[in-house]
Amino acid sequence: MAEFAELEMKAQAIYEFQVQALPGLTQTKNYMSALLDAAWPPLGVTEADRIRNGRLERQAVFKREPPPMCVFIVEEIAFRRDVGGSEVMKEQLDHLLRLAKDPFVQIQCVPTARGAHSAMDGSFVVLEMSEAESLVYAEVPGAGHVIVDAQTVANSQRKFGALRSQALPHEETVRFIEVRRGHLDD
Repeated sequence: MAEFAELEMKAQAIYEFQVQALPGLTQTKNYMSALLDAAWPPLGVTEADRIRNGRLERQAVFKREPPPMCVFIVEEIAFRRDVGGSEVMKEQLDHLLRLAKDPFVQIQCVPTARGAHSAMDGSFVVLEMSEAESLVYAEVPGAGHVIVDAQTVANSQRKFGALRSQALPHEETVRFIEVRRGHLDD
C-alpha cells in the first residue's frame, strides 16, 4: 500500500471505480472508522490507526499544486449503505458534495438499475503518471497490487471508459447525493 500511496501522490490523473464503499480518498475519518470497525477478523487498534492515518495522509493529494484530475465512479449501493449510522453518512455525503465542487474532481454514480456493467469483477484504480505511463492498482482481501502490465493497464482504461458511459454524469450524481443526503434528515 505504501508503494501505491507514493505513486498516487505523483499521478497526473486518478481514475477510481469502487463497488462496496466510497473511495478512500473521499472518506471522512468517521466513515473510515466505521469501515475499519466492521473488518473481520477484527483489526487491532494499532493496525486500524495505521490504516486510517494512511488514508487521511493520502488525501493531501487534493492540496498538491496542481492537483491530479480525479474521477471517482461508485456503485449506487455505496451511497445508500448506512456506514456508521445516519450522522456519519450525513457528514460523509456533505464531504462528497464539497469535493464535487472542486474543478479537479468528478464523482459519478453507477445506478443499480442499469444492470450489468464492464467492471462486475471488482474495484480498481488507474493512475495516469504521464502521457505515456499509466498503471493499475487492485485490491484483494488483505492485500493490494500495483500492476504495470501494458495489456492489463489498457484493458482497465477501456473498462473505466465503458463505466463512465454507464454512470450518471457528475451533475446528476451531485443531485443524487443531495437527495440521498436529504433522506437522512427524514
